[in-house]
Amino acid sequence: FRADVDCMKSLIVNLVLFMSAMVTIKSVLLLALLGNTVEGEQQQQQEQQQQQQQQVCSDESNSNSCHPLPTWDIHEEHPCNIDILSNDQYQTQFPNGIPVFYPTPIIRRSPASNRKFQELSRRENVKDLFAGDTVQLPHANLFSFATNNVSIDDYINLPETTSWDNADAKLYMLTSIEDFSEYHPPPTQATVADSRLGIGAVGSGAQWHSHGPGFCETLHGRKHWLLVEHAHKPAYDRQRPSRHWYEYRYATHNATTTKLWECTVHPGDAIYFPNKWWHTTVNLDAYTAFVSQFYDINPPYATDGATPKK
Repeated sequence: FRADVDCMKSLIVNLVLFMSAMVTIKSVLLLALLGNTVEGEQQQQQEQQQQQQQQVCSDESNSNSCHPLPTWDIHEEHPCNIDILSNDQYQTQFPNGIPVFYPTPIIRRSPASNRKFQELSRRENVKDLFAGDTVQLPHANLFSFATNNVSIDDYINLPETTSWDNADAKLYMLTSIEDFSEYHPPPTQATVADSRLGIGAVGSGAQWHSHGPGFCETLHGRKHWLLVEHAHKPAYDRQRPSRHWYEYRYATHNATTTKLWECTVHPGDAIYFPNKWWHTTVNLDAYTAFVSQFYDINPPYATDGATPKK
């Protein structure tokens, strides 16, 4: 009889444990089901919102606030995969100056090289570098031959450029000035064919383009550069400013096998852009000033690097 009682107790204990386990399993399954349902509903709501947003934002007459969120944030830190050399390192590597057709981008970091020209090009002083009160400027899409006479005071106080501005309606200063004698460029084996002073507000920049080699030195503010070799021309929208490409095409391009060279340059940084490489820039601060110098590539220079493409 005692054995039967012990057996019944054991059966009851096992039954209780089994039922407890079943309740636990059911609870877990129920929670998982509810979680999946909530997650599915949230995902569905997000997709519906995105579809509605895309439908609303397809209408160009609507305000900028309706556009999809960008995948690249102008206010964040961004990667740099371009070699940065101090002034001493630059002189050691290029004792005779950088070759005209050096094959890859490089940055010389020398904050003290152009202190005086930096002072001359400050926002409150820059107007004195020009002969008059106005300047002729091209459109920001780089494909318009039309120019506009613009007050220098008005231009240097322009508002932020957004991705959805029409590049044909925006102006971008990259112009000649009377006197570059106080500017001291990185040593080079080239002859400088042209020097230009550039100024831009946050979000402004140059859309994808290519030309001969040269240097661009930032004097004030920060500028983010993207470069690719000449054979890999990026797809871009001529009617949008460069910021649009950064915010909506950068992530897609980085998923490809084409190497994208990039870096944020700071005051005192001079970036060498190789011959015919495609490049684009976006200014990250409210007042960005820089000097671009373009090399004369007609003389038969000794290249020490890549042979220029004809």
